[in-house]
This record gives sequence, structure tokens and C-alpha cells, in this order.
Amino acid sequence: MFALFLTILLAVIVFVWIVIFINLNDFSIKTTRDIPFKKILVTFPHPDDEIFTCGGFIKKTAKQGADTTLLLFTKGEKGTTDAHREHILRKIRTKEGKRSGKILGYKKVIVKDFGDGLLSQKKQRMAIYFEKLLAKENFDLVITYDLSGLYGHEDHMALSRVVTDAVNKHERAKLWYASPNRKFISKIKLPEHMAKSPTFKKLRTAPTLKIFIGGQITSKIKAFYAHRSQMQTLGSGRPFKPSPKWFYLSTLLFEYFYEVN
Repeated sequence: MFALFLTILLAVIVFVWIVIFINLNDFSIKTTRDIPFKKILVTFPHPDDEIFTCGGFIKKTAKQGADTTLLLFTKGEKGTTDAHREHILRKIRTKEGKRSGKILGYKKVIVKDFGDGLLSQKKQRMAIYFEKLLAKENFDLVITYDLSGLYGHEDHMALSRVVTDAVNKHERAKLWYASPNRKFISKIKLPEHMAKSPTFKKLRTAPTLKIFIGGQITSKIKAFYAHRSQMQTLGSGRPFKPSPKWFYLSTLLFEYFYEVN
């Protein structure tokens, strides 16, 4: 009797997983297996931005011997409703970002301090720093948010503009935007209340390729839970809410990108 119960329970769990997997992935987008890049830069504004977008892809390329760097432009100190905790949170989130980066196989994690929530005011300084880094390191692939910032977040949009302009001047590097597929976007609840631009959605890109991350999903889930300080909000907009966060994450076996150049 107990064995029958376990069999039925397992069948239900598998069925639910398949339903979520089918509903969140777009199989019409081409899957790319050939990844020729040897020196990759992933850059985002905040610690934890690196997980959902391309965590599995980076782990996969790191295992294949790629030289991978994670560049975060802020320490994420605004990720709290308590202003008195900002000086503490900046240290905590920096450690979390580095821990996540280690799990995902980054050879180097750089955390700058341009100010959480202030990137739109510091684009010139950011551009000078970023262009020098590109010239020095000669990355052959750069990954960041698209110009919409995914959900209109000012920091996301500011960094995307800086990175896009810099890479366009750089003859060597390819630029990919981390671009979740439209099925996923339609089902997840993004914090669009943070957007100050009423037209940010017009800047969203539709992915041109997807990459199967397979067993790298385990590292992606571990990296997610490395950001302990953000557990209250991280993943809170996920669909199929009754399912645990790790279960939902396990269905994200593809990561989606838009090829800019």
C-alpha cells in the first residue's frame, strides 16, 4: 500500500514538473550546441542578477575550459527596506555574489561600488572603466541585460547602455543579451513597478538562441541559495507558486540569449 502511494506521488511530481517545463520553455527557438568562446565576461548591476540569466551556461563553459569573469557594478546595498542595514548588507551581498560566482565556476569575480540605485547618474564613469577593461582583457563574448533592463530597472538599463556602446566600439567581442523567452515572461511576475520609463517594454529583445544546460542546473540552484539575504524576494514572482523554489528552478533547463552583433 505504501509502495503504491509512493508510486502515485512520484508520478504526480513528474507530471507537474513536465507541465511547468513545457509552459516555461520555447522550443521554437534554435538550440545552440557549438560554443566557441574562450574568454567570457558576464556583467550585471547587482549580486544575484547572474543566476537566472546565464548561470548554467557559464558553469557549462567553465567546465569546458573557458576563462570566465563576473563583473558586478554595485554591492547591492539597496536590497533592503531598512536603510540602517545598508552598510551591513553591502558586505553580505558582496560575499554572496562571490560565493555564487565560485559555485558557477567563474575564474574571477569583480565587485565594483558605483552605488546601488545610482548607475543612471554614473554612466560616464562606468563607460571609462568598462572600456579600459575591454581593451585590457580582450573578451570574445560579453553578456548583460538588454536595453529594457528586463523589467525597466534603472540600474539594469543604464548598465546595458554602457556595455552596448562599449562593445560596439570593440572589434573583437560578441555581445549577447540575456533574454528570457516570451512564454516565460508572460507567466512570471516581474517587479515592473520599479520601472521609471513607461516605454521600457519596447526595448525588450526576443531570444535568437537557447542553450541546454543539463546537469549544470544543480550548480544554478546552489548559486541561487547562496544569496541568503535575498530569499524573501528572490524568486517570489515565480509562476506555479505552490512548488518550492528549487523545484521551479529545476525546470529552467534552457537559457535564452539575443545575439546583438
